[in-house]
Amino acid sequence: MLTADLDLMDLDAFLDGREHELFAHFREHAPLHFNPEPDGRGFWSLFRYDDVRWAGQDVKLFSSAGGTQIQD
Repeated sequence: MLTADLDLMDLDAFLDGREHELFAHFREHAPLHFNPEPDGRGFWSLFRYDDVRWAGQDVKLFSSAGGTQIQD
């Protein structure tokens, strides 16, 4: 499975119960991942606890001021 081919907007992995496998893959191969959106700006995802914790403490570098929701 190539990380570049994985799309977090594709809900199949979640509907099929494969989300744990998907997240494990990202933690190992791409703990910081950019996911493009077809008609949007795209979004970054962090998958390791320590990275998420670090990002939550640096409000100047990481901000949700521009929104946190993916458009339907």
